[in-house]
Amino acid sequence: MQIYERIDPEGPRLWWLRWQLENGAVYSHLRDEDGLAQAEAIGNCLTIVEDGGTGTPFLLPEPPLRPAVAAWPGYQEWAVFQSGLREEWAISLRRPTFLKPGEIVQAPASVVGEAAYLRAGAAYGIEIGVSSGTNV
Repeated sequence: MQIYERIDPEGPRLWWLRWQLENGAVYSHLRDEDGLAQAEAIGNCLTIVEDGGTGTPFLLPEPPLRPAVAAWPGYQEWAVFQSGLREEWAISLRRPTFLKPGEIVQAPASVVGEAAYLRAGAAYGIEIGVSSGTNV
């Protein structure tokens, strides 16, 4: 498991937890109220099983973790759909967003190089992200 801290003075403190898989990655997060100390508990209580193909990985939580959908508004949900090749395209849906509906931002070329990455705020507090392997 890898841990990354989001540095955003506009948003709440957040740490990303990332498990690298054969064909992608599984992400989770911790908020400031959870505390970074929870990362060790999560890492020790989550097993990820892959089938060796392109199927969906299985997440096997052990107590105190359990399978559930967050019932609290504002706890992030995220899905990514991408082409078979990383350098082609990807579309992500994320909730919550820090963008207003209709607001669009583009990552600067200094961050993404030749790729293009756009984020847009949508209804219901959803953010849509689109990335491509070349500038559009």
